[in-house]
Amino acid sequence: DRDKLLNKITSLRNLLCSESHTEGQVAKDLMIKCIQYHRTYGYSDQVYNIGLIAINKQATSTQPPFPSHDLANILYLQSQLLRYSPDGLGASIAKLEEAVSAGIIPNATTKRKAQLRREKELRDMKVSAGLIDVEEEKRVEREAREEREERSAHHKRRKVRKLESKITSLSFLESEVSSLLSSFNAPQLCGECTTDSSRVDWSLVPSILQPSAEEEGGGGIKDPARASRKKSQIESLRIVLDTVIGGREKLHIVDFGSGSGNSSLALASLFPSCNFTLVDSKPSCISILNNRVKNSGLTNVTPFLGDVMDLKSPFDVGIAVHLCGEATDLAMQSCISNKASFVLIPCCVGKIHKVVQSQIDANIEVPDYPRSSWLKSKLPISDYLSLTRVADFSDGGGEGSHSSVAEKSKVLIDVDRAKGAKKKVTL
Repeated sequence: DRDKLLNKITSLRNLLCSESHTEGQVAKDLMIKCIQYHRTYGYSDQVYNIGLIAINKQATSTQPPFPSHDLANILYLQSQLLRYSPDGLGASIAKLEEAVSAGIIPNATTKRKAQLRREKELRDMKVSAGLIDVEEEKRVEREAREEREERSAHHKRRKVRKLESKITSLSFLESEVSSLLSSFNAPQLCGECTTDSSRVDWSLVPSILQPSAEEEGGGGIKDPARASRKKSQIESLRIVLDTVIGGREKLHIVDFGSGSGNSSLALASLFPSCNFTLVDSKPSCISILNNRVKNSGLTNVTPFLGDVMDLKSPFDVGIAVHLCGEATDLAMQSCISNKASFVLIPCCVGKIHKVVQSQIDANIEVPDYPRSSWLKSKLPISDYLSLTRVADFSDGGGEGSHSSVAEKSKVLIDVDRAKGAKKKVTL
């Protein structure tokens, strides 16, 4: 109650005036009790004057020399005490400004949450005192945001022009790229099919193995449009695998970066005479894979937890669908080492730039980029890394000029990969 709190305040004041105590801590405790009294029972001259004794003791105390975060807290408590004095808003604001300054001393061990609370309270007090024009603040903030947006738009325009210039400077490669593309014997894929003869009869594929699987244990794609596109991709993969397998049986097919199996589980159902190993580094994906395999009754699928290069067993065909950045090249390298055929659908080539550049900066031996001696002779690695960023549609995205430049860059990078692989296979 009030009397009990007053007695505690009086006791602390008496202790503060004695010699056998730690001045700083007692003064801090006394201030807290004075603030508690004012918050609970309203302003009191007697309590406020006792609180001033605590402030004066702290101002002259050398016991202890507070670390910066303690000093910020002490100053904050002082501002709270001053706030309850008659016409004390100005004095409270001044003291709270000291507290905020103490909290941002370089190398201070200030707790960030406490500092943010002090900064917010200082702002609120200044608004209450009319020291901050909120509408003017909004205007300045709006102008700053518009300026940032304009700078960003200008940066994007410059980027597109730079990318266009980069591709234009490589125009001498276009005829070679076209010639190389025509030399690759690619089957007609399902995005270009004019008949239904090469389509998959999805009614024959267990629903839990389909990209849109929703059963318990399934890891299917929830968006119907995306699931439909995934089915078309799987149909195209089946066409390519048909060409690669050529009627052979008992082949060992590895899917690098299989995820939860949205690509290769359906393929395992369509090629029951082949054995599939699905490799992924995420335990959660392997868990979903195990559930889908178990619930479907498939007997030709083995999940493998690990990275691309962790799989040491021999295999006949490698698949990698949307294996990001340099991981596609690692999968290709594993396939070539095993003298295995491969079907790769690369993505996120911009990540190659990040990985390789970090290795260059760390003086680590740079990976084998560009992949072919053909492109190595025409393009230094710095320009190649720029192309990987351009080719990554997710690195800026957009339509029009940027999209066209990105597509040309992507074609060049993948042709380089194919030509490099072709050379290594023939060695």
